Amino acid sequence: MKLTILTPSKEILAPTEVSSLQAPGLKGTLEVLSGHADYAEPLGVGILSYQNDRGTIKLVATGGYLEVHHQEILVVADTVEKAEDFEASTLRNHLAQLESKLSQGGLSPEEFLATLKTRDQEVARLKLFD
Repeated sequence: MKLTILTPSKEILAPTEVSSLQAPGLKGTLEVLSGHADYAEPLGVGILSYQNDRGTIKLVATGGYLEVHHQEILVVADTVEKAEDFEASTLRNHLAQLESKLSQGGLSPEEFLATLKTRDQEVARLKLFD
């Protein structure tokens, strides 16, 4: 299968041969294996991983969609990040601050949702270090 990963601003991965793909769906993890039926699904926030001849590659994807068509996989994500973009200790500290902010209350519905989204991104980023 050929995998291409794009964001609105750049190509993250040019068409590359892969044996499988796991992506964050809105209702759980999406998995694509060879011979998979054609389909399209929206992406959530979480780990996007694929296997190729170099092993398993893990990234964090936020939003967008996944499309499978004739053994070609296209991922168009709002953002895609790599582990080397972060330090685990910084992520843990920021996550603790976000959890504290959420538990204290007093946030408007908009602030609450924005903080929750940021927290979910930080949790996904930390999974890159597992």
